[in-house]
Amino acid sequence: MWINYLNDNFDVKGTAANFKQKLNGVTLGGDKAIALGDSVLSLGGFPSHSSSDIKSDYQSSGSVESNSLGAYAQYLSNSGYYLNGVLKTNQLKQKLNITSNGNNANGSANFSGLGLAVKAGKHINFDAMYVSPYIALNTFASGKSQYPLSNGMDAQNQGSRNTTGTLGMNTGYRFILNSGAEIKPYAIFSVDHDLKASNNVAINKETFDNSRKGTRVNAGAGVNVNLTKNLSVGSEVKLSKGKNISTPVTINLGVGYTF
Repeated sequence: MWINYLNDNFDVKGTAANFKQKLNGVTLGGDKAIALGDSVLSLGGFPSHSSSDIKSDYQSSGSVESNSLGAYAQYLSNSGYYLNGVLKTNQLKQKLNITSNGNNANGSANFSGLGLAVKAGKHINFDAMYVSPYIALNTFASGKSQYPLSNGMDAQNQGSRNTTGTLGMNTGYRFILNSGAEIKPYAIFSVDHDLKASNNVAINKETFDNSRKGTRVNAGAGVNVNLTKNLSVGSEVKLSKGKNISTPVTINLGVGYTF
């Protein structure tokens, strides 16, 4: 059983508008490990909730509330090779506040989303040190939504489709204290490339392409601490920089308990 808190900040440059997004979210999950000969298969699920505040460079703002339900699986062999996948469905509610020529308008809409992430790599151990190169693919699609605004205007999100490929590597070291506790600091580095990105928005039937297709470089560091045989805590800080989207800082805090 585990719980994770996420604090994320995005700076996005779209072709129709630029905006900043601040996100806070909590995920609660649990899984079961199953021995398969010299390998282990873990199956689990999780609900999550997140809240985002959005501000654009056109004096407009908004918010997004997301409730998600997901399932995941990980296969790990004794040789170090692993494969994991996550499937998640989202129910989202977005509110808009638009300012134009001193006039204000607002509206809201509900829509759904579906995401799939697959990751494969290998843990390579050098005594207490390890490196783990990996490759990953993430895809997300959201449904169409319509925002009847209070000033009579009509805004439509015609649905988004995003697919991102990632090449990365993690490396870390394990320290064992006299008390038996384990401290495992690590560093992460990866490159994301958007293989597909579409996000068309229509305002009064005039369509804008607000996609963010590009390449991003990610780097970060974290630490996992096994306080006891059953209890672990961890934290991670990550930065991301790209042409169209950047994350000045991402903070993850987690707690896990094994029964």
